[in-house]
Parts: sequence; C-alpha cells; structure tokens
Amino acid sequence: MQTMAGQQNKSEQQALTISDGQFLYTLMEQGGEKTAYKRKAEPSMIGDARSLLEGLRAEYVIKVLSDESVDGQACYVIEATPRESQAGMASTQMLYFRKDVGINIKTVVLDQNKKAVLVSTLSELKINPDINAARFVFKAPEGVQVTDLNQQP
Repeated sequence: MQTMAGQQNKSEQQALTISDGQFLYTLMEQGGEKTAYKRKAEPSMIGDARSLLEGLRAEYVIKVLSDESVDGQACYVIEATPRESQAGMASTQMLYFRKDVGINIKTVVLDQNKKAVLVSTLSELKINPDINAARFVFKAPEGVQVTDLNQQP
C-alpha cells in the first residue's frame, strides 16, 4: 500500500530474482506487464545482511528493537531512521532479519506519521534446496526485453 497526497493505493507486484554470483536478474510483473533487469550482484543485493546494514549506516541512524516473529519465524528487528529528514519523504524503515539464516524477509517503510506506506515481504523462501546449477541461468520470457542496468550512467 502506498500513500500519496493523502490517497492510499494498493498494488501487488511479483518479482523473481536469480543470481549467478556475478549478476542479479530480476523479472517483475505488475498489472499484467513484465519487465526484466540485469545488474552486477552486489553483496547487499543478494542477501548479505552485513553489507546491507553497512550501506544503511551512511545515511540512517540504526537501532536494534525487540525481536518479533514473521510468518512463525523468529526475527531480529532493525529500525533505520534517516539522519536528515525530508518533507514528504518516507521517514523510517523497519527491517526484519530471520535469526536462523540472517535474511531480510520483511521491510516496512513508514511515513513521518509512522504509518506504513510500503510493506515488502519475502515468501516461498527455501533454504539450501537441492537444485541444478542450470536453475541460475536467467531466461527472460518471450517478448520481454532485459534492461542491462550496468550500462546506465
């Protein structure tokens, strides 16, 4: 759910993310439209909690909150508040990391009134499944052009 100019808009988006260790491919579908992106696989983008938190520390004040449960899984909760707030911009992020694997499975973005404006959850997560290496080869669906974000200025 996103709130803009006092109006609440709910939208759902599905994303499939595949990393071969060198690149991160994302296939997104929203409103029946599919888009695909390719970018360099940075550690913070492929589940490295330490890299993610180090990146946040540059612009956010980080605070550890009480543990919570998400979908029955025990999670550490991190609050990230911008060092400099900007009017009309999201204020705080709440990041939920599963204790058993350290993966960020939920992010809640709050506005300046502490109301959720965006909730992102990771579902259907399978840890260490038996999978063939060919699974990590990304093939865009027919008719979907992959935008290479590595070529962007």
